[in-house]
Amino acid sequence: MKRNKLITWLAAAFLGVSAAFVSSAAVKAEATLVTGQTSEKVWYRYDTEDAGVTITGYGGTATVLKIPSYIDNKPVTSISSASLQNKPFTSVILPDTLQSICWPGFAGCSELESINLPSGMTKIEGKVFSNCTSLKSITVPEGVKKIEESTFAGCTSLKTLKILGATTLMPHAISNCPSLESIWLPINSATQRRFDKIAIENCPKLFTVNGIQAIQHRPDNNGVTYPYIHPSLAPLIRNHFSRSTNVGFVNAYCTELCEYVVATETDPWMNDALKARQLHDWLIYHCDYEDSLNGENTLDAENHVASSVFLSYDINVRGGGIGESVCDGYAKAYTMLLTTAGIESYYIGRPSHVWNLVKIQGVFYHVDVTGDEKCAKALGVDTYYYDFLRQTNGYDNALQQSPDDHPLLMVYSDDVSEIINNCPADYPDANRDGILDYDFDLDGYALMGTDYSAFNGFWRFAFGADRTMEQLNNRMSEVLFRLHDVHKDYWTYINDSTPKSLTVKNGDTAEFTVDLFGDNLTFQWFYYDETQNLWLPASAFYGSTFRVMSVKASSYTDKMRFICFVFNQNGYYIYSPPVTLTVIP
Repeated sequence: MKRNKLITWLAAAFLGVSAAFVSSAAVKAEATLVTGQTSEKVWYRYDTEDAGVTITGYGGTATVLKIPSYIDNKPVTSISSASLQNKPFTSVILPDTLQSICWPGFAGCSELESINLPSGMTKIEGKVFSNCTSLKSITVPEGVKKIEESTFAGCTSLKTLKILGATTLMPHAISNCPSLESIWLPINSATQRRFDKIAIENCPKLFTVNGIQAIQHRPDNNGVTYPYIHPSLAPLIRNHFSRSTNVGFVNAYCTELCEYVVATETDPWMNDALKARQLHDWLIYHCDYEDSLNGENTLDAENHVASSVFLSYDINVRGGGIGESVCDGYAKAYTMLLTTAGIESYYIGRPSHVWNLVKIQGVFYHVDVTGDEKCAKALGVDTYYYDFLRQTNGYDNALQQSPDDHPLLMVYSDDVSEIINNCPADYPDANRDGILDYDFDLDGYALMGTDYSAFNGFWRFAFGADRTMEQLNNRMSEVLFRLHDVHKDYWTYINDSTPKSLTVKNGDTAEFTVDLFGDNLTFQWFYYDETQNLWLPASAFYGSTFRVMSVKASSYTDKMRFICFVFNQNGYYIYSPPVTLTVIP
């Protein structure tokens, strides 16, 4: 039988009130309790059911609120009252008998700093703690099976949130919490999958999950430090954060990974086109189009947020190193990488497909990384440049998009809507290797004087004197790989490839090196015989027919001069300037 009654309480500071006293007084229809030295009158309206009592109304000005455990000898099991919202509570003490809090609960209680959630509570409706802007920490008990939509939205002072049970987070459950630094999530908790909904968002200070710093760092094989997600957190990150936006560790991880990729995939000597090519390659080699084999689908929000490629690259269920995404994720990731490299890029497209508009040496081009990957894989070829730096043709009727889910997506914000459909020419790249045609020294300008020198001097020699310009042009990808491997531009590499004079202590070994690369090159070192005034084969020294020749430092070899002849597969040769070995005590 349902009954509606009004019960009056005198409840202010609640200093020293015993549970027995509250319980015994609660059986009365009306009661007055004096607690502490000051008092203030409060009242509750409530309904009674066979199972318990639901509080449906409240009146008073208490700042410290202690809700009774029993009324009319029945446990207080539910709060369903609009009269508790927007109150000046600084502290709320809920009874252990409580099982549910219904909307609107304590929403808008902007001065509320602390509230206990009893272990037997199993239901918290959406928004019941929204805009509790003074709440600093809260623990959700194990029995709560869902954290409903916007439960903790706008809790701007919340620093610590502990969720103890196998809870499902609903859309926007934890959102706009700019002070949140630490969260605890059980391994068997989950976030509801919704295409356009995200559970944890706009928490820019959140870096600690389950007491662990989510971002870790270690050096690669070359000693360059890169970020990674702590392996023990990978399942939780996949589950709860792969759709998140503006979460501290997610943003920082993406930023740091972009910086690492740009640092290791590009070099300062590269022009913007080469940098764009290298980052285009990295993205394709380290991400596949969503295959929908692990419970995801192409509409899943994790394929459409800025972190899509980068997070899945690290914690993909199939293993790290290869991410999964769709055109949305590819285009955002490419803009973030290019922006990190200082290259102007925009995220553009139609409702059904998105790509990039990229500015190279003052000219805009379309780049469709997703299309490049799909086309190349469909044809079974290794080159990925079918749509790299292309004109508008095939990409017309696109609109400029304005993504705002990562800072790197908002660096370039000019209005390019008139440019999108007015890119008149492709980048001059007939062999589709992503490199300007006949740019033999890779400086971004083709067939200038330096390119002709490079063609006649090194390239024709290294790859064969009878090679045509087109044949050599088709090997520029290989050349770029070799130059990037040593982090040198062409002319620096040429200058550094010759052997250098050395000063070595007596008894030590000097190593003279030639670094030229090419097809089937052979080497012959010579030394200058002062007595005969002739250059003679240095066959007495180890490595005289290799790139590196070793010479023992002694009084005999002191001031000895050497040169190296390099022969190509057609028998043509070039030789190095002479170098000298100086021996010191």
